[in-house]
Amino acid sequence: ERRAKSSASRLTRLFQNDGTQPWMASKVRQLVNVLPRAIDLDENLSSRWASEAQRWLLRSPSLMLSRASAMTLMALNHPLEDEAFHALLSATCACAMLSEQNESKTQAAEELTQALLKVITSSICEMNGQDVLMYTQAFWCGVSCLRAFEENVYSCAIDLCFMFLYKCSLDGPTMALEVIKSCAPLPRGAQYPDLPIVESYEELLSITPGPMPSAEITFSQVVPLVIKGLLKPPTCVRSIRVLAILAPHVKGEVWRDVDVIVLIVCALLPVILTSVDGSSGANNSIINSNEARAIAHKLGQGLMLSRMFPRLSDALMKFAAEKSRTKSCLDALDSAFTATVQDLNAPLVIQLLREYASCTDAPTAKKILQILASAPKAPKTFKREFLSLWSTDSSARTMSDAMYGVLLSARLDTDKNSIPACLDT
Repeated sequence: ERRAKSSASRLTRLFQNDGTQPWMASKVRQLVNVLPRAIDLDENLSSRWASEAQRWLLRSPSLMLSRASAMTLMALNHPLEDEAFHALLSATCACAMLSEQNESKTQAAEELTQALLKVITSSICEMNGQDVLMYTQAFWCGVSCLRAFEENVYSCAIDLCFMFLYKCSLDGPTMALEVIKSCAPLPRGAQYPDLPIVESYEELLSITPGPMPSAEITFSQVVPLVIKGLLKPPTCVRSIRVLAILAPHVKGEVWRDVDVIVLIVCALLPVILTSVDGSSGANNSIINSNEARAIAHKLGQGLMLSRMFPRLSDALMKFAAEKSRTKSCLDALDSAFTATVQDLNAPLVIQLLREYASCTDAPTAKKILQILASAPKAPKTFKREFLSLWSTDSSARTMSDAMYGVLLSARLDTDKNSIPACLDT
């Protein structure tokens, strides 16, 4: 009784001075946590509440109510069943496409896309690693939304990608990477090869499937979409962490005639060097020194597995293993990286560093410019390969181009209208 009275008192304070303003996410979370303790309901309250929140999210004619339902669903932290998860995935794809195809609904569709991406991310957060792999299409939905020109949509998408990769543990013996690659979305109109019905395991092994169509987004194309986030301060740290997770697993992947591991190393090493270099203002660095060493270890693994730049990979591994900050170790890494940039003869890498220097914080920009000073001279004018990914005027592929393949891979109806009711008017 005392507990119920305390909860009721907290509910009273929660509703005081509410006015007519929409509730913030923190207030929704507070209500979700307090209400079950204040009301004598059955133990299935969380499950039934989640079902109602999902129903209102997809069927409410009010955008505000749909967004509030999404916040409620996230606050409940209740695992979604397969049908509910796929309904939300389908709705996310539909909203992302609508945001690009209907100018009158762009803002509303972007807001609901953000809410749906957050719900899917929170649901994945509650799963274990093996279960996460059953929803690999959610990762590719997030990757597709990295093509967004709107920064808030991109931010939600990079969160989803990070959470998925973190939970599924690419370093384990689960063949997670092969599963992820096999679910890459196909281009619009493509189909998976037909397979005959078999009755035994031997018959299954004897099948030689037809050739697969080329994917709309390949695994190597994921990395430049993540690097795109480095160029915006609000998404920079999350992009760094996604690149670090991917670094040991991109052997043989190439983008624009450059090994993807080279792009990752050149994007992250200036941040690592800045984070432990006291003269560069380490207190204001993007990441702390402990995280920098963990990232250095991942980069060293990636270079070793790709059998590239042994001097740099050795310097990275020694730097990662060094528990205390030593100037000799830092100088060796700095020297190895500078020499690697000098020897690369890859204009795309120079472009990446120049673009990154123009967008990042002062200490990191200073470090990049010091490295570029020793690199082969490049033209003063250059095409902005990565910044152009943020430009609506670019010819880059859009979210809509990939969403058909995401739905097809998830065995969802690609022709069904899955747009939430608040946008379907």
